[in-house]
Amino acid sequence: MRKLLVVNLILLVILSLSCEGPMGPTGPQGPAGDTGSLTDPTIMPRVISTFPPANSTGPYEFLNYYSPHIIQVRFNKIMDHGSIKRAFSITSPGLDVRIDSSYIYSYGGDLFRIYVDDSLGHSYRWKFGKTYTFGIASSAKDVNGNALNPAYSMTFTPEPYFRIKDIYPPNGAQNVNTGSSISLIFNSPVDTSIFSFIQITPPISGRWRVDSYDSTYLYYSYANRLSHNATYTINIQQSAKDKYGNQLQQPFNSSFTTGTFRVSSTYPQNGMENIHLTNSVEIYFTNYLDTSTIRRSFSITPNVNGYLNFNNNSSYLYFNHYSDEFIPETTYTVRIDTSIRSANGDRMLSPYQFSFRTAPFKITYTYPYDGSTNVSRYLSSISVECNSSIDTSTIRSSFSIPGITGYSSSYYGSNYFYFYPTNTPLDANTTYTATISTSLKSIKGARLKEPYSFSFTTGY
Repeated sequence: MRKLLVVNLILLVILSLSCEGPMGPTGPQGPAGDTGSLTDPTIMPRVISTFPPANSTGPYEFLNYYSPHIIQVRFNKIMDHGSIKRAFSITSPGLDVRIDSSYIYSYGGDLFRIYVDDSLGHSYRWKFGKTYTFGIASSAKDVNGNALNPAYSMTFTPEPYFRIKDIYPPNGAQNVNTGSSISLIFNSPVDTSIFSFIQITPPISGRWRVDSYDSTYLYYSYANRLSHNATYTINIQQSAKDKYGNQLQQPFNSSFTTGTFRVSSTYPQNGMENIHLTNSVEIYFTNYLDTSTIRRSFSITPNVNGYLNFNNNSSYLYFNHYSDEFIPETTYTVRIDTSIRSANGDRMLSPYQFSFRTAPFKITYTYPYDGSTNVSRYLSSISVECNSSIDTSTIRSSFSIPGITGYSSSYYGSNYFYFYPTNTPLDANTTYTATISTSLKSIKGARLKEPYSFSFTTGY
């Protein structure tokens, strides 16, 4: 659960640093068909809309635990960006809240989105029961130099009462993975006394925990995965309170339904092409597997000499080949039949299969790389790497590099070879071009589809 919280916090930081960010509510349109009014020097600047709405009480749509806390302002004029960034302010008695001018963004010059943080630069969350004052000083000017007069001020109370801000899985969610966590996020810190007011139906073996880092975050820790194709309901009584004694305004309930036992994802994905010839096949399921049923349920066509890799209490399996690599430019089909079972005995409703196509035999890397300059005249070796094991008997006849003598080296089962120059130092400031002909073969007998060449230039 700590990992989930960290991911959520990372998302908050990313969003707060993004110049785009999630779009808030759309403000009113500017003057229709008269865009010139946005720059008319005879029109004085004024605020025509804000989000949150001026002098209002929330809670507001778009503001939850995962979204950054923003203020949005639209003017009737295009504003001078430099003056406006210095004019914004936000205060709340006793609270560490501020506007960092580095995170004020303009959309069209008349619409501004302002990201609120604390003195440490952390994304801010509106505090329960607190009223904020947002101001725009009269130093704000439009593009014509007209000052905002009078200065603008508004208040808003985004979290007026104790409430649940977010729940996961969300209410009404379908096909929820049986390994999913259950979590609640409040707008005020809670403690363990709230546990007795929360009920999960049908019951799940486990217990609620308050996160040690953020006590507004509550999660349910359970030993076993959820059941397949089951509906779970979380009920919270109205008498539930935060750690300061504030009570919910009304009861809360939310439900979600888990999916059937099934394949949740694969790699390669169905229909993928140009798959590396040494790749493994990965299959992920929605629940832990009964490992005794895996081998007889798996097949791959054309046949590949390999083995299945899995662990107890895991929800995935890997297919790895031995030295028997995939055949280039070949379509493979993997099938999981309904004999596979989850750890609690569930079967898939139908067989699952997916197909992918392998890449042609090709060069994937060289050293020096094509276009290299200032390469040492005392170059010790040239390397060539392929996407499949190489038929070493074809290396000598396929590789050439005029102006450099030497010898090649590789070993059976390797997907690369080396060429060692014997006439170093090489000529100064000279371009050399190496070519690998189509006579180079993979261990499966596939040839390069076309000659491959790369060039490099030595230094002085």
